[in-house]
Amino acid sequence: MGIKRITGVQGVPRFLRGLILGLCFLTLPTIAQASEVASFRISQVCAIEPDFTAFVEILDANDNLVMDVQKDQLTASLGDKPLKIKEITKFQTGEGVAYILLVDISKSLTEKEFAQMRKVVQSWVDGMNPQDRAAIITFGTKVKRLQDFTDKKLLLKNTIARLKPTDKQTQLHAGLAEAMNLGSRADPNLPSRRVIITLSDGQDDYAGGMTEQEVFNQMKVNPVPIYAIGYYRPPRRLKKEEYLKKLGAFARTSGGSYFRAQTNTIPQMFTRMRQRIRDVYQVELLCPDCKWDGVVRRLQMTYKKGPRVLTAGLDMRLLKRIDLPLKTGGEYSTTETPTGVGFWDKIPTWIYLGGGLVLVGIIILVIVMVANQGGDRVPVQGPLISSGPDREDEGGSYQTVQGAPTRAVPVPPGGVKAVKPKVAPTPPVSSGKNLRFTVIRGDVNRPPYEVNLTERLVMGRDANCDLPLVDDKEVSRNHCELTLEDDVIRIVDLGSKNGTLVNGVPISGSYQLQNDDIILVGKTEMRLTIT
Repeated sequence: MGIKRITGVQGVPRFLRGLILGLCFLTLPTIAQASEVASFRISQVCAIEPDFTAFVEILDANDNLVMDVQKDQLTASLGDKPLKIKEITKFQTGEGVAYILLVDISKSLTEKEFAQMRKVVQSWVDGMNPQDRAAIITFGTKVKRLQDFTDKKLLLKNTIARLKPTDKQTQLHAGLAEAMNLGSRADPNLPSRRVIITLSDGQDDYAGGMTEQEVFNQMKVNPVPIYAIGYYRPPRRLKKEEYLKKLGAFARTSGGSYFRAQTNTIPQMFTRMRQRIRDVYQVELLCPDCKWDGVVRRLQMTYKKGPRVLTAGLDMRLLKRIDLPLKTGGEYSTTETPTGVGFWDKIPTWIYLGGGLVLVGIIILVIVMVANQGGDRVPVQGPLISSGPDREDEGGSYQTVQGAPTRAVPVPPGGVKAVKPKVAPTPPVSSGKNLRFTVIRGDVNRPPYEVNLTERLVMGRDANCDLPLVDDKEVSRNHCELTLEDDVIRIVDLGSKNGTLVNGVPISGSYQLQNDDIILVGKTEMRLTIT
């Protein structure tokens, strides 16, 4: 008697087959839901003439990148001008990323924890692609830019290896601001994708430093996404939670992401972070009618698939590219390229000194000649009795001064009475404008410059300038001038060597300044606040 072999579904009991089918039906809605778009936002925009690129996150409910997004599903506009979607592609690692590694060197981490973090960051550098660049900024009692953008992995790793948790205070806010300034650079050949990477407990305990609101204000225009790992050392306290909430708000507002970690999960968090940075679509935009003038405009993008419509917006500036010289090995020179050398800057110093001595000599000679001539005949003030020739009049006499003309001035009896000259009324003095210049690139640790502008203000390297920048060797002696006329503040370059830039654009002639404008002179970049 043969035995019949049962295979396939027929060998499965009926009740078990029903259970499997039921589970399949239950999981189908979850799979469909995961593939649908749950969030749409603009992570970053890089608009440096002539390139205009937006990096957008299109994620499902599980925070995974939604695949197969089509160009016709997106629309975009800049201000009142519609933009053309040239191309949309999933971000490729070959495109390169400019990483700003923001490292906390305060004692909020123990030596052991810091050593682990240092090892993870060095591992991150090892994983960089040939097109990637990285810069290193530390923050503690001071904010320091230790390494500009470079692709030299050994140089980066050696810089990281020398870091230690030494500082007693933490300037997290100033560190984030400096990292955002660095990420906004318009260097040629620097990758368009820019991100800030940091690991912090979210605390800023530096008295008198940048405030939380100042950091948020800097994120209003062209923000650089912050990818932050938040941690705290036990025990858990409400204050520590508040610091981490603030760090998470910084990350989300900037277009980045926040990851919560314990000390033993930091390596895994860095791995998730790297993937999240790459999980974006790169959208190439065209705007032939747009002006690359640095003016703030609103970028609005819409994603539409079926009945679902999602929108996202971001304030941005269209910037002109600054052609900085590229050094060997992928590093960029931080010296500004001269935009024109003024005539007076070409004259050697010894000519200025010689000319000054000659001028002083001429002035002294004129004074001596006038003194040797003696005093002119000066009329004494009084009522005029006669306009005729010299004569003696009734009850009066004449007073003559040596060297005076023949015409005499009569002096009445009783002497000369001084007549108080009429003085024109002094026009009311304008209260002017209170200006605050906050250094956001350069010597970021110095306090803001606060001045009252009534007529004019000269900015330069000379110590006698109204706003002296004596430590910046790229600033000319008299670099630029601000004037106030009819309640309007204007800035003009004074023939400086490296030019004056406002909102990333070199100015020519007189330029009207607005609140929150960014002024770059030499290597010093300042945010103008008008009150």
